[in-house]
This record gives sequence, C-alpha cells and structure tokens, in this order.
Amino acid sequence: VVKESFTQKVVNNTKNVTQEDKRKNVLQIQFEDPEVERICHEHGVYTISDARKVSSIKKWFYYSVKIKSFDEFKYFTGLKDIENYVFSDCTSLQSINIPDSVTSIGDLAFARCESLQTINIPNNVTIIGNSAFHGCSSLQSLPDISRWSIFNVTNMSNMFNGCSSLIELKISARNPYNVTNMSNMFNGCNSLVFLDDISRWNTNKLTN
Repeated sequence: VVKESFTQKVVNNTKNVTQEDKRKNVLQIQFEDPEVERICHEHGVYTISDARKVSSIKKWFYYSVKIKSFDEFKYFTGLKDIENYVFSDCTSLQSINIPDSVTSIGDLAFARCESLQTINIPNNVTIIGNSAFHGCSSLQSLPDISRWSIFNVTNMSNMFNGCSSLIELKISARNPYNVTNMSNMFNGCNSLVFLDDISRWNTNKLTN
C-alpha cells in the first residue's frame, strides 16, 4: 500500500475545499440590498436552498424603512402567501420580484410603499387582500393583471387607493364575480389615463 504523502494530502484537501467553496458560491444568494441581506441572514437564509425552505416571512420586513430592493425574493419558492402587512410601510422599497409560487397577496401587503416603482406579480395569484397597494404613490404601472386568476377575490376595496402615479391598468380579462366590495378602489389615482373596459364584469354580489 502506497501511503499518501503529506504534500499530496494538502493538495487533495485544497482541491476538495476549492470544489466545495465553488459549490457554495453557486448556491449563495448575492443580495443587492444590505438591509435585506441582514434580515435574511438573521433568519438563516444564505443560499437558494435556504430560501426555498421558507414557508412564511410574516413580520420579517414590516416597517423596514431602509430596504430599497428585493429582487432575490424570487428564490423564496416555498411561499404560497404574502401575508397581511408583510411589506407594509417599507417606504424606501423601489423594486421587488415575487416568486411564482405565490397565489395569495394579503391585506395591506404593500400598503404605503411610497417609493415602489417595479413589482413582478405571478399569473397564478387568486386572492388579493383589500388595500394591497394602498398608497403606492410612485407605482406607474403593474404587470398585465388581466392574467391574474382572481375568481376568489371578494374584497377589492382601496386596492389602488392613493396610487397617484398609476398611469395604466389592464384588468378586464378576468371577471372577479365573487367581489362584494370595490369601495375607493381607484380613489386618488389622479394620473390614470388608461383603464380596461370593466363594464362586462358580473357585479351581482357587489354591495359596496
């Protein structure tokens, strides 16, 4: 049996460490925003694998006034719901990329995110809470939300209330026939110049 020399052991171990480091670097999330990085690391999220295991981010980011971008949110594919108030009052947040796994956006989820300009929302969202985007005064447009499957939405009150920079909204293709409340849905949308024809919506259940 030929014994491995000390030098060979060092070389082999160095190769193994290098390969392991490379593997970790591939999976490591490179957070653009230092405050998002701090919060995620605080909750044990360092890699894409860590992010996929997260099933709830309730209270992680509420009133986090320092965060500006969270495009790495797309890696959190274990999430089904963006719970109530999750990003509420993140007044400096400018962009966020919601994971494709999300089907529900809670009440006031992005309320008063006054700097929010860019948001990606998956097509398979079926529930949107009331006042979800209330006070997003920098938001000029949303992805084509006519593709959302919003049949389960019952309350659309204040949904875009205070979105004073919102210019266009494509919304008519989906008929939210279970909605009972649309009060103040577009209140304060003073810049809105294009809104799809929603006259064909079934509003039989609408009470407000």
